[in-house]
Amino acid sequence: MMWSLGRKSGIWRRGGDAWTPDRERRRSPRHKVRLPVSVTRFRDEPHRQCLAVDVSHNGMLITPNLYGSVREQVFLSTDEFDGQISALIADQRPEGTALAFSDVEEGRRLADWLTARAEGRSGSQQIC
Repeated sequence: MMWSLGRKSGIWRRGGDAWTPDRERRRSPRHKVRLPVSVTRFRDEPHRQCLAVDVSHNGMLITPNLYGSVREQVFLSTDEFDGQISALIADQRPEGTALAFSDVEEGRRLADWLTARAEGRSGSQQIC
């Protein structure tokens, strides 16, 4: 892979994306939450209780690992949060399963709600 230094900016570039050493590689920051979530593969299937370890506006890491293949669809829900959020299995890691939210706006709502709960705030669904 070839890296080049932008003439005026002084920022290293790779494939058109600016890169700086202090920039996090994720699109949005992760927040530690450690809160229960329910996971199902189909909307009418019995749910499996898991623990959300961290969450961002784009996805979350849950433990224990889910059995399933990458890009398989799952549905997330939690007590006191209305509805189910669709997500895709993004990666299987030793520490848990990484999930990517299918609907970014709904995922952002759930992430903000879980973060508020973890920080001791009310977790009102009006948080945006």
